[in-house]
Amino acid sequence: MFLKVKGAEMTASSLKEHSPEIAARQNAMGILAKASAQDLADVWSNLGLEPSYTVIRPAEIGLVMVRGRAGGTGAPFNMCEATVTRCVIALEDGTTGFGQALGRDKQKVLQAALVDALWQQPENRELIEAKILQHWQMLRGKLKTKHALKSPPPKWTSSPWYGENDMSTQTATSIFAKAPAPGFADPVHNAQSIFRSTMNALAQPGTVQQLDDLTLTPPAPLSVAATALVLTLCDYDTPLWLDPALAADESVKNYIRFHTAAPFVESPADAAFALVSNTKLLPAIASFSAGTAEYPDRSTTIILMVDELTEDTGVTLKGPGIKTEKQFSITPAPATFWQQMQDNSTLYPLGIDVIFAGANQVAGLPRSTKITGLEA
Repeated sequence: MFLKVKGAEMTASSLKEHSPEIAARQNAMGILAKASAQDLADVWSNLGLEPSYTVIRPAEIGLVMVRGRAGGTGAPFNMCEATVTRCVIALEDGTTGFGQALGRDKQKVLQAALVDALWQQPENRELIEAKILQHWQMLRGKLKTKHALKSPPPKWTSSPWYGENDMSTQTATSIFAKAPAPGFADPVHNAQSIFRSTMNALAQPGTVQQLDDLTLTPPAPLSVAATALVLTLCDYDTPLWLDPALAADESVKNYIRFHTAAPFVESPADAAFALVSNTKLLPAIASFSAGTAEYPDRSTTIILMVDELTEDTGVTLKGPGIKTEKQFSITPAPATFWQQMQDNSTLYPLGIDVIFAGANQVAGLPRSTKITGLEA
C-alpha cells in the first residue's frame, strides 16, 4: 500500500503519530479487497450516498508476484503471479480513494475506491463502518473458516459453520447480526508487545509483567489480558480447550473463532492451549498433554485467568530464570494447584506451562520451575 502525506514526506515520527488512523484505514481497505463483488454492490446500493468524484487513475489490470516460504528456515521463493485490478478516485473536496483487489472486476475496485474515500471523511465514517466494514469483517472470518474446512474436519474440530450450518445457507442478516467485537486496534504492534511480555514472564517465573493499555472489549467473562494472550498465541493450527463456562458461551466462541480461527477441542489432552476463566473450573493438571519424549513441545499451555498476581509472598519458586528464589502467589488459588504444579515439575522436560492473566498483567510458571513452601 502506498501512503501519501500532503506537503511532507512520511517520517518515522509522523508514521508513529498517525499509525492508529493508518492501521484502521489499512484494515478497511483489506476488507473491501476481500469482499465479493456482489456483496460490495448490494451494500453500496443501501448506503444512500451518491458522491461526485473524479477518476484519477481508471481501473487497470496488472500482475503481482505471489511469494511463499518453504523449508525449515522459511526461505522465501516466487510461487506464481496473480491478476490485480486497481483504481484511484478523488472526491470534490480532494479526498483520494484507492481501490485494489485480486481479479479483473473494474466496477468492484471503483466502488472500493469510493468507499475508501468516504471512510476518510469523519461525517461518513460511522455510517461506512456500521453498514459495510463490520459486516464484511464478519463475512471475511466466516469465509476463512469455511475454506479451511473444505476437507472433512479432524476429530477435534467443532465449527458451527461446517455441514448444515455452512455459510451458504445463512442470510446476510444472520451473518451481520453476529459480528463480534473488534480485536487489536494495531494487530502487528499489539501482538508483538503481548508476545514480548509473555516471553519475559516465562523466562522470569513469578515476575509480574505489566501489559500495555489495550482497547479490547471482549465478551464476558473474558478479561482483557486473557483475550490479548489468545489473540497473540492462537491461530488455526493451535487446538484450544475452553473451560465449561466458556465452551457454553457462543459469544465467546464466536469472538475467538473469528479473530484466531483456532479450532476448539473437547478433551484437555488434545489442546495446544487451554483457556480457563475461573480457577474453580480448572481440571486436574494431569489431564492436559505433557508432550512426549520425542516432542516435549507438544504439550498444553494453560492460560489461567486470576484476580490478582502478587510478588514477594506465597510459594517459593526456584529454577531457570530465577537468581536464587522468588515468592509468588495468585488470587484465588485452587486448593491443590501448587501441589499439582510441583508434581508437574518432576516430569521435566515434559510437563505443562501456565500463563497467569491478571487485570492487565501476566506472569509465567514454566514446567522447569521447582515449587516449595506449599504451606504458604
